[in-house]
Amino acid sequence: MINKHRTKGPLTSTVVPVVGLDDAVGVIIFGVMLSLGITFARQGDFSLNFTELVRGPLKEIGLSVLFGAAIGFASGFATKTIRKGREQGEKNLNVVIITVFITVGIAMLFDASPILTPMIAGAFVTNQINKETYILEEKTIRFFIPPIMILFFTISGARLSFSVLSTVGLIGAIYIVGRVIGKVGGSTIGASVVKTDPAIKKYLGLVMLPQSGVAIGLATAAYVAFSDVNQDVGATIQNITLASVLVFALIGPVLAKIAFGKAKEIREE
Repeated sequence: MINKHRTKGPLTSTVVPVVGLDDAVGVIIFGVMLSLGITFARQGDFSLNFTELVRGPLKEIGLSVLFGAAIGFASGFATKTIRKGREQGEKNLNVVIITVFITVGIAMLFDASPILTPMIAGAFVTNQINKETYILEEKTIRFFIPPIMILFFTISGARLSFSVLSTVGLIGAIYIVGRVIGKVGGSTIGASVVKTDPAIKKYLGLVMLPQSGVAIGLATAAYVAFSDVNQDVGATIQNITLASVLVFALIGPVLAKIAFGKAKEIREE
């Protein structure tokens, strides 16, 4: 959205880090809640105390931060050693791909989060390289991501079962409405507390509405985790999330464009 409409201004500068922080916090909360949900889904299994409940999620988060920081530092160092030239973009892309595969592989091997670990690694890489290298990486990766995202969303969408949605339609509607209220209300309250730019206070919530692939990844993780405990619960979570992504994929970009336009941050071609 930002690259497509070439937006620039206070709202754009705010939404990028806020979305990243939103995803990171969401992954952390998801890990804790998933552990609690699986425990409560086991019939009659309420014997675990609070320490045992949070031990798993905290271990997962800790390992994700540790591995992500280590790999991100190494990846950032490797990126800085790449010399300028014709093959700089290709070499940067190679480092990015290798970093993603290593972080996800190690995360899955040691039961860390395959979503949070690459996010931590990316944060460390970004804070090591200069602006020129960052822009080059962004331009290089931009042409590599679309086919992967299309494949990811196609495979995920194939799991959307309308028969399941017909039985949980009310829950799905409540989830969608609740997400809108949470995004818009939370953004407005947060912007009011820090007394930021009026445009940010009015439009940040609308810009936050488009739903990313992180939600699909978390829903898939929940489905897999619940497969041995209560498959119906896992299918319900996954289908509600996929339906929500579909809804926000249709209305989110439109509302975000309107918000950027109202904030006068869409630059003319």
